[in-house]
Amino acid sequence: MTNIEARIICHPPIPLADITPLETLVLTNALECSEQKRALSCSPISGRGIRSA
Repeated sequence: MTNIEARIICHPPIPLADITPLETLVLTNALECSEQKRALSCSPISGRGIRSA
């Protein structure tokens, strides 16, 4: 199995007014997200990679 690493960067932060609660839930479970000035700032979770067969 091959480990694939990809960096995901959300810049600029996503305005909370432009994102649904479901999208927020998915992003916060897949990435490290924090709420800053009415926006969601996301970065990759350290040590989590994608496995490929």
